[in-house]
Amino acid sequence: MKLLIILISTFLFFKFVLAQNLIIPNLNYEKLPNKTFTLWGNGIGNESFNSSIDFKNNIRVILEWKYDKEKNQFTSNWPKNAENITVPDILIIEIDNNDYIFSTDKTKQPDIKNVIIKSNQLIIKGKYFTYNVSDISITSGDTELCLVTKSTFNSIECQMENPTAFQLNSVAMLIIGKDRGDLFRICEDCKFKTNINNNNNDDNNNNNNNNKANYNNNNNNNSSMKLSSNFILLLLSLLFLLLKFK
Repeated sequence: MKLLIILISTFLFFKFVLAQNLIIPNLNYEKLPNKTFTLWGNGIGNESFNSSIDFKNNIRVILEWKYDKEKNQFTSNWPKNAENITVPDILIIEIDNNDYIFSTDKTKQPDIKNVIIKSNQLIIKGKYFTYNVSDISITSGDTELCLVTKSTFNSIECQMENPTAFQLNSVAMLIIGKDRGDLFRICEDCKFKTNINNNNNDDNNNNNNNNKANYNNNNNNNSSMKLSSNFILLLLSLLFLLLKFK
């Protein structure tokens, strides 16, 4: 019995860890004809659900996400009773107890705020990035500078195969997908008031939209806290089972 409990516990543990690492969501928003959102990606499940957006004056908009089995994606339309409310630039959707941040403007250029070099690791902080590491490349001229290992809406981490190839104060290019990118300067713990490309589009709608949580780096901390707390609860549950059947 004890061996069985250990095997089940090990299986649940690795299943939990893999589930956290395999969530790679994508969002697309089309204003015409019906203000339609499309959500797809790895690890986001296949059961329809609702998400909420909180605005000022206690106004809440509910999005109903319906799963399309044939296309393996979720779709939602902006509610008819919210036609007088502007669709926010930033949308936060809870998936598997973690908040994921998306831009509703697919042409929005990445906005780099901070670049950190730690040994052979490059960390880029900002916003309007992506969760898909395969969509990201970091280049200088025609040379790929480093391998992206992790990315979120506001953080990118990559490993440099040859850190000496990075020259301080040189300019590199962050490319996301086919038509989004931003220049940044390579330096040790650089902070930028604005990106080099100087995006002119501000987040006007965000001033009127709480959208469940702020979309700054604190959200990543909240997600990490949720992950840590879930991990601790799982370990405590496994420990309880082992002690009970000892």
